[in-house]
Amino acid sequence: MKKNYPLYLGKAGHLTVMSEFLTRGWNVAIPEVDIGDDIFVVQDDNGTLRRVQVKTSTSTVRQSSFSGQFNILLPQLRNVANIPVHYVFIVRHNSQWTRPVII
Repeated sequence: MKKNYPLYLGKAGHLTVMSEFLTRGWNVAIPEVDIGDDIFVVQDDNGTLRRVQVKTSTSTVRQSSFSGQFNILLPQLRNVANIPVHYVFIVRHNSQWTRPVII
C-alpha cells in the first residue's frame, strides 16, 4: 500500500458522498479553503445549506463482522455554529463502500 494511500482514500470518500447527494437532487460544492467543512450541500428549491464533514476509513475484519476507525478532533465536535456540521462516516470494505452513517 502506498504511504499516501489515506489521502487518496479520503478524497474517494468525499467524492462518493458528494455523488450520493447529487443523485438525491442536492447541489454540492467543495470549499476553496478547508477549515473544517469538506462539502457544502444546498437544496436548490429552498436554499437550505448543510455543512458536511466526511470521515473515511478502511475496514478491519473481525470474527464475524468488520469495523472502521475514525479520528475526530475534540474541538471540531465542540464547535457550535449557526449552521451545524453534519458528519458522514463511510468505510471501504472488500472493494466496496458501506452505507454511510450520518450524524
